[in-house]
Amino acid sequence: MLRGVAGIGKSALLGLAVTEARTRGMSVLTVTAVPTESQVPYAGIDQLLKTLLVGQPASARRLWEAALGRSGEPAGTVERYQLARAALNSVTTSPGPGRVLVVDDAHWLDRESWDILAFIGRRIADDKVCLLMGMRDSEESEALLTGSGLPEHRIEPLSPETAAVLLETAAPGLVPPLVQRVLHEAAGNPLGLIELGTAAGELGDSALSAQELPLTERLERTYALMISRLPVLTRSLILIAALDDAASLGEVLAVARGPHGPNVTVDDLGPAVAAGLLTADKEIVRFRHPLIRWTVARAATAPVRLTTHAAIADVLEGQGERQAWHRAAATLGTDADVADQLARTAQQADLRGSTEAAQRAWERSAQLTPDGPSRARRLMNAAHAAVKTSQYANTASLLPANRRASGGGRRPDRAGMAAALLGRLPVALRPDVRGAGGHRGPVAGRGTRPADP
Repeated sequence: MLRGVAGIGKSALLGLAVTEARTRGMSVLTVTAVPTESQVPYAGIDQLLKTLLVGQPASARRLWEAALGRSGEPAGTVERYQLARAALNSVTTSPGPGRVLVVDDAHWLDRESWDILAFIGRRIADDKVCLLMGMRDSEESEALLTGSGLPEHRIEPLSPETAAVLLETAAPGLVPPLVQRVLHEAAGNPLGLIELGTAAGELGDSALSAQELPLTERLERTYALMISRLPVLTRSLILIAALDDAASLGEVLAVARGPHGPNVTVDDLGPAVAAGLLTADKEIVRFRHPLIRWTVARAATAPVRLTTHAAIADVLEGQGERQAWHRAAATLGTDADVADQLARTAQQADLRGSTEAAQRAWERSAQLTPDGPSRARRLMNAAHAAVKTSQYANTASLLPANRRASGGGRRPDRAGMAAALLGRLPVALRPDVRGAGGHRGPVAGRGTRPADP
């Protein structure tokens, strides 16, 4: 696991590893996780290993089809280990000199994919398989890595001498005062050296005027300036690519043709490619750095982001889970239809044994549901799933919300379930949810079940 701050060189090092592995004739499989897909169970592992899983025995293929919701059959939690074993078998049966698995932005993987990759990583020491992952420093990353058993390597800033060489390569001819300014501001961060150096060469000292801002925010401002200079259609295309979770060129163009007409082509991405913001081949659109994707999304106004999510959802017929999340992202306030679709997504995730994904979907479905019994039931389901995955703080916040959604009172069976869930929380986290029967209720056993949707 390569760890470090944004721009420190994780993606560049992973790219070099991919090039070297292919030069040696090794099999290389890659995936870059994106935040919008972190809520879709097994999305990351499916993208990474789908070509290998096709060649697995029929029983393993059926298991994966069920886990991915493609077979109509449930994959229970008891089968999660079998899924991990099937994934491990698929990567360790590599002919030739070996196989390399590369996962960038692993902090945005869905939890199910993360667990399977960690399982693989702990078991390939004696196989011709290398697993390389990049992860940005954050509290969430720390929580994922704790107890994972995966070896880590922290990438440190460049030395002053190496930083000066990189800056001269990226932005030759800078006057000495600007060189020293960029070296100071970038503090050994390779992306900072390249982007601030290039901006200083084009814009002079004004590119570095916001001294009080952290480096990441200064880079965002640099990218935002580049984005603002693009044609309107190009800005629309790269926003679709930033908010879409598939990175599919065909899908990006299909979305754009809705508001912009049928003549939109890949050539309309040309200005963004020329500006170095992204690359586009016949199938995939890739941002040059995750921070660019983040800046593109942030640079758009809220109404434009909402409209874009809705346009993406419109082209996702037959992809219920992805469509549900994009429709939810396009919705402010409550919407019963979108809430119902997310509730169905939660049910499907629960059937596949993806409790974390079910919890997120139940909670968002409840947020989209008007106050009343349906919202209370969905909050209860979210709380139940949160307890099953030991998200006790989340459960503690959901139970009072459940009581408010139901108007301050509950049916006896709902009150009993709330009391049972409450009993499974650590004492320090238990909220005061008295009012349903006037007591907190008994300590739960393991038999509590989610409410009906």
